[in-house]
Amino acid sequence: MQFLFADHVLDVDRRELRCGSTLIAVEPQVFDLLNYLLENRDRVVSKDDLIASVWRGRIVSDSTLDSRINAARRALGDNGDKQRLIRTIARRGFRFVSAVRLESESDASHGSPPGELQAPARAALPRSDGPAMKQIAEELGVGYLVEGSVRRSGDRVRITAQLNDAATGSQLWAERYDRCLSDVFAVQDEITEAIVAAIEPRVYAAENFRAERKAPESLDAWDLLMQALSHYWKVTREDNIAAQALLAKAIAIDPNYSHALAVLGVSHIFGAHMGWEPRATAVPAAECAGLAALRADSEDPWAHLAVAGVHVHQGRLEDALAEFEAALRLNSNFSLALGYYGLVLSYVGRWQEGAEAARRALRLSPRDPFSAICSGVAAYAEFVGRNYHEAIRLARQGVRQRFDFVGAHRVLTAAAAMAGEIDLAKSALQDLRRAQPNISLAWIASQMPLNDQEREHYLEALRRAGLD
Repeated sequence: MQFLFADHVLDVDRRELRCGSTLIAVEPQVFDLLNYLLENRDRVVSKDDLIASVWRGRIVSDSTLDSRINAARRALGDNGDKQRLIRTIARRGFRFVSAVRLESESDASHGSPPGELQAPARAALPRSDGPAMKQIAEELGVGYLVEGSVRRSGDRVRITAQLNDAATGSQLWAERYDRCLSDVFAVQDEITEAIVAAIEPRVYAAENFRAERKAPESLDAWDLLMQALSHYWKVTREDNIAAQALLAKAIAIDPNYSHALAVLGVSHIFGAHMGWEPRATAVPAAECAGLAALRADSEDPWAHLAVAGVHVHQGRLEDALAEFEAALRLNSNFSLALGYYGLVLSYVGRWQEGAEAARRALRLSPRDPFSAICSGVAAYAEFVGRNYHEAIRLARQGVRQRFDFVGAHRVLTAAAAMAGEIDLAKSALQDLRRAQPNISLAWIASQMPLNDQEREHYLEALRRAGLD
């Protein structure tokens, strides 16, 4: 079904919005909002109607709803002043006021090729060839497909899965899982969790590639967010700065864009954690962005992650744990939140739970760009538990994954010193100084939000290694 109005076509089946021959990128919620307004164009639609339809009855703030209305107007070349297409009816709601013509798929011309599929929609299916993949993607209205196969031998099962870009047919990710079938439902849940956690960064990277092909003047807030996330996942100082600049542009376009605000907050907290930004400036910036993200959308797990990071650096560790748990209730497969949750659990002495949270994050997404950080968190948890040799093993794993990740270097240096492996401790300290030139005992004491006992434990270990 297609809605034709002004110069636009909203194709419900393909989940596409076009102006003439130009495909307009819109977020899924904005598309659903437009679809609902068009379907109900003969009446005024209340805010409660929109929340029930688009958000399935979840509690959302007025600013979230307003931001999606504004995004819908921008996608149509409309605005709140002119209201040519979407009109606000004071104290009642909204109505689509343009003339609309309906056209079914059978009525539409099939002479022109389909445009790019609406990202970031995804679907899962058994293995298929290229032409079948594109046909299925068109039928489902998705931009990405997860396909796979299952082979069984006795009580063992091998599951293979891959993520494909439906528009190009290219493979973005693949993984193989070998499991025992003692509990088929547990295996099913475990594999599902692992796939969901693993594909998120790959979809963001693919969306960034699409955004990079657009002219700068045609980039919208969604495109800028995708580019920013691509930089963020590279986990370098330079890319973190680049991500923040792109997020600032996205927020300038849409000041209530919750996800852009949330990622900006998380980026500042990560910069402070890595020693790339001074806490004195990074934490207030993260707090401003994180709280704005929560006001815009209280059900964005990244918003809760940003606010949790702020609480950590302000010494409110119990509040931080509550925010991490809120993020994980919203997305139980959020491996980045799991990793940081494990770190703060270790900060408050619950190191066994911290180690398990970090290990679960690694199981969920072993190839995640932040896997080195999760290895470092698991190492720190073992350090808190005085299991120094296990801490050394895990810290070395983190260093192998990302040599420039300072957290693993810090734990390796400290754990080696406490284990009495002084030569290793001194060598690790040299690598730590290369990765973090400003490292010092004073930096650890002032910048890491540890309780008094664990702060002295960490400082004593680094003193033994030779840090001053």
